[in-house]
Amino acid sequence: MRLLALRCGDLRTDAGVLFEGRPSGTTADVPIMTHAIDTGDGVLLWDTGINERCLSDLGAYLGPMMAQAFEAV
Repeated sequence: MRLLALRCGDLRTDAGVLFEGRPSGTTADVPIMTHAIDTGDGVLLWDTGINERCLSDLGAYLGPMMAQAFEAV
């Protein structure tokens, strides 16, 4: 059995907001992961990735506060 981690995008934000609760001027990318499990008999997709609607309108999907703090890339 194998677990495959697949990076399917990022949420870009100010690193200070993540770690200190205030802007620092340094950007950080938070990976959005999805996983596939190869059982030997087949592959299961465990989708924990970001919804594609976040790429077109993050504010409508996650709310205006999230849209101000994050950029989907």
